[in-house]
Amino acid sequence: MPGEIGLWQHPVTKRFYVTWTERGRSFRLSTRQRGRKEAEEYRAAFVLENNAGEAAKPGEIEVRTLLDGYYERHAQALPSEERTRISIAHLKKFYGAGNVSTVNARNHERYIAQCRQEGKADGTINRQLGALRAALRFAVKSGDLQTAPFVPSLREPPPRPHVLTQAQADALLKAARSRADYLHVETFVQIALQTGARRSAILQLTWDRVDLKAKTIDFRLPGIAHVRKRRAVTGISSGLATFLRRLQKRAKGANVVEFRGKPVRGIKRAFKSVAKLANLPHVTPHVLKHTFVSQALKVASPWTVSGMTATSIRTLQAVYGKHMVEDQKAAAEAMTRLTRNSRAKTTRKKKATKAPKRAKRLTRKG
Repeated sequence: MPGEIGLWQHPVTKRFYVTWTERGRSFRLSTRQRGRKEAEEYRAAFVLENNAGEAAKPGEIEVRTLLDGYYERHAQALPSEERTRISIAHLKKFYGAGNVSTVNARNHERYIAQCRQEGKADGTINRQLGALRAALRFAVKSGDLQTAPFVPSLREPPPRPHVLTQAQADALLKAARSRADYLHVETFVQIALQTGARRSAILQLTWDRVDLKAKTIDFRLPGIAHVRKRRAVTGISSGLATFLRRLQKRAKGANVVEFRGKPVRGIKRAFKSVAKLANLPHVTPHVLKHTFVSQALKVASPWTVSGMTATSIRTLQAVYGKHMVEDQKAAAEAMTRLTRNSRAKTTRKKKATKAPKRAKRLTRKG
């Protein structure tokens, strides 16, 4: 049973959300309305709908209903909304109208096998299973479901980041500049290659979080706590600031990356066309982050790169460890010099203490 149910307006999209608290946790659900009157009517209907009712048993609620509810009431307001929506679409195709009791070990095996037959990587399968796991847990926390069945995760191989060379990066930018319709792709590539930000963070970036005087960008969304996929406030180069300054003069909307004055929700298709034009058909948007981090680690410490890209030190070590080898060698050499100097000082001290004793014995003999 939800606690006090209120309304909250998103500062960027201006859409109203129904907000409430359950068991010490805060939730919100988009009304899809920008007018307060329509939003109040939506809130009133939501209050009536949730005034009573007990949590359902796993055999009493359909998986697709549970997934839709999770998206409408929670996931669509998350930074990872696009990926979650795609994962939910795949899950609904497999489970259909089956109830939550069909989420079991046998069907997990069938689902994983089917995904692998379709050529999906284990990382993609894990992301989809993660969406199912999150939806089940949300239903339990919301009081819609009594218990959530176990959802496994696959062991993924260590990542091998693909990194662009300078020539490849130049070719990609040249292809993006070849057509006026690709300006949004050029903007995305410029920001990604010079900040290492994630795709969603760049596409959701608005001009009010770009400070061209201070040369900083705040990739964090207002009012949202970025827990897993963290976002950074980072400094930018003079070159990127100049590019953004020219871009801002002809901007028509609030978003930095826009197409015909409207925000860009997905860039995969346009990016693929540009990459193909640059003779780089296997390059994906995430490769740009790999390229930035790999190059940055050659000139900056892991702690600096971690802060700039909102990437944990553990991830940097696991994914980009080979780029830290030179720093590790330098640290090893520094420690060798330190121990060598320490041994030399100890030897000099021993010689200095023995010399007076010899002089004393010689004096007695005389």
